[in-house]
Amino acid sequence: MSQLIIRPFMRFLFLFFCLNASADPGTEINLTQSRLIHLAQQIQQANSARKYDFLLITLQQMANAYAEEAEKVALEKQKTLKKHAKAVHWQYSSYRYLDSIESAILQLDMEENPDFFISKQNRLIVLFTDQAPVVVSGPNNGSHKRMETNIVKQFCAIYDCSEYFKSHSKNQNLEEKSEDISEFGGTWSIQRDFKGVFVTDTGLSCSFKNLKNRTAKEQWMAELHRELILILEVLKKATNKGFAVNWPLLKLETLPLTDNAYKLFIDQQQSYIKVNVPVLFNNPELFRRLIPWLKQRFIKAQNLPIIVKECDRFYKNNHN
Repeated sequence: MSQLIIRPFMRFLFLFFCLNASADPGTEINLTQSRLIHLAQQIQQANSARKYDFLLITLQQMANAYAEEAEKVALEKQKTLKKHAKAVHWQYSSYRYLDSIESAILQLDMEENPDFFISKQNRLIVLFTDQAPVVVSGPNNGSHKRMETNIVKQFCAIYDCSEYFKSHSKNQNLEEKSEDISEFGGTWSIQRDFKGVFVTDTGLSCSFKNLKNRTAKEQWMAELHRELILILEVLKKATNKGFAVNWPLLKLETLPLTDNAYKLFIDQQQSYIKVNVPVLFNNPELFRRLIPWLKQRFIKAQNLPIIVKECDRFYKNNHN
């Protein structure tokens, strides 16, 4: 990790950039406020000793998360040389980043007034006088959540946090309410050429070569529908936070090796949202075909009838 000298005037520029940019290129859009961010907001005006303890715990837990994931990857056997090379590269990068986190822990002891910043995207950023700022994050989605839980638990074992979380649970429940809940349903029909067509109640139709494995195909369609609704929900939350969706640029890419999710890019700035959509990720052509349905449902709250022919190949991509 390259070292950047952040002196007072540079710190001002850094904060100005974070306050005014909708998202750095390729940065994740955080849609919900975690308990860690809520806690950080509550102690922004705390004394230096409390801030120091909070930041020390945060950096230590971050180091633990990267060390654990690197060790986990090292113990996993990869099936192909390509996957093995990817795992080795990921492990090497993780250890290099771990070195920078440990340097930040040492630097923290030299700070007279330890401080941090919360970006518009709900990212916690540890600030240093003579070292690059550290963006608090875990190596993947699962480890990040565990890391946040551990930080809050350890800090609140030292300090009384009861006052900090009085309003958080209520606000979080309101944020997490689904904005577009739909019951999945549909019917089968047989065409003259004996092909089976499953038509959902929301306008999506998929044709199959035959009616074999109807239950499995219905389950696949239900999963596809769930993923589409999930994408609609996260896009609505992103627009509520000031982001604009550029529909032709929507695409899915992989996250780091150990992350059980995918990046959904939504604009030219490469802003992305983490989503668990394996059916759509494994079928990029199908995803492109269904973007008009997403757009119609998003903008006009209407179902756009779409017929997808030869769905067998898409179905098989998730059943090999």
